[in-house]
Amino acid sequence: MAITEGTEIEQPESGPMTGVVPRFDLIGLHITHVKEDVTGRAARPYEAETLSVPQGVPVLVIERTYYVEDRPVETADIVVSSARYLLSYRLEIPGRA
Repeated sequence: MAITEGTEIEQPESGPMTGVVPRFDLIGLHITHVKEDVTGRAARPYEAETLSVPQGVPVLVIERTYYVEDRPVETADIVVSSARYLLSYRLEIPGRA
């Protein structure tokens, strides 16, 4: 709230823009990067019900934080069934001399 209070994006779901990057662009703060920390565990009973999976099914817990330079501006905690998530990476190999 220290960043968005009193702005047109104070309420993310009811403002004029959707999506974190366009919302923050609207108030002149430009997201520079996103960090995700992913862990796994068994679904909690209310999560299993919400996700329509059996209790005890593995889920991935994603903490996604958006940054403007080194300042975190918004964090979301996301829980998804591990059967519905693909973790994919592309790693560049630097050129060799």
